Amino acid sequence: MDKRGNQKRWEALRLLLPGRVNETILKVGDVYFPSPIGPFVIEIKGLGDFLHSISTGRMHTQAVGMSELDAARFIIVEGRMDVTSDGYLKTHWHGSKWKYESIMGIVISMFLRGICIIQTTSEYSTALVIRTMYNQANSPGQPAQVKDKILSFSKISPQLRVVCSLPHMGPVMGKDALDRFISPIGFVNAGVLEMQEIKGVSGRIAEEIRKVLDSPPPKDDNYV
Repeated sequence: MDKRGNQKRWEALRLLLPGRVNETILKVGDVYFPSPIGPFVIEIKGLGDFLHSISTGRMHTQAVGMSELDAARFIIVEGRMDVTSDGYLKTHWHGSKWKYESIMGIVISMFLRGICIIQTTSEYSTALVIRTMYNQANSPGQPAQVKDKILSFSKISPQLRVVCSLPHMGPVMGKDALDRFISPIGFVNAGVLEMQEIKGVSGRIAEEIRKVLDSPPPKDDNYV
């Protein structure tokens, strides 16, 4: 772990993983550990710092650096994302208001770079998440396909990433869609009934996808 990080969090992690936590200075991320299924790199941010790094472009720079790593990549965001009735986060940063939809857009863009964002509520819950990652990655007899499940999204084709960015579309349904419609544009141009030919795509899901594809972005869409 990076010794420049939050000491309260590191104390909790030392208690949860006795004898397995070492301090150092990391070039990327706050936590790094090797495992039989591949290395893990974890960046940790408080919610305020997360919003600030988005607004300044620092989050984009960090995401580019992380996406180049041959590792399972995670960003843990500490803090409650309570949402107001009009869809804004209750947490502000220097007076700026953030739409929850915008934050979800950032989460999706990170996911398409092979970076998973996890939300926690405290330093201790962050330590619990890291312990769970460590234990599962290092469990004896862990099946080899776990590595594929963790790392494969960063290695799939750009075409599949495009389809997977749509509501409810994961890699399995996305691959089925490309098998059926040949290319992303074929799926994008499909009607509601045609989309339902894909296993797992119900009428409701198809309508949600078409709504996203047919609607203009909101005028206040301000995420980086």
